[in-house]
Amino acid sequence: MNDLEIFKKYLEQELKLELINPDSNNVCFAFNNYELRDDFKISFSIGDVEKYLENIKKYPALAENKNDFILRENSTILFPKSTESFWKIVQF
Repeated sequence: MNDLEIFKKYLEQELKLELINPDSNNVCFAFNNYELRDDFKISFSIGDVEKYLENIKKYPALAENKNDFILRENSTILFPKSTESFWKIVQF
């Protein structure tokens, strides 16, 4: 399993976020509203993961507070400890 797959699995299992299927016709407000406050979001997309990875690489100072992130063994990705940390990086 590659880093991206491990990261997506981490978001689903540890942070309890649901991966949105891009082929889904889900019209639920909690899934499709980008104005929804981060603490109410229950799902993420592949685009969110790509944005997180791009921002964490481009702006490493965003992850200065090491208490908010985990560097897992055999991974180059900083894993957020909370949904708040994840969304903060995604929306930078």
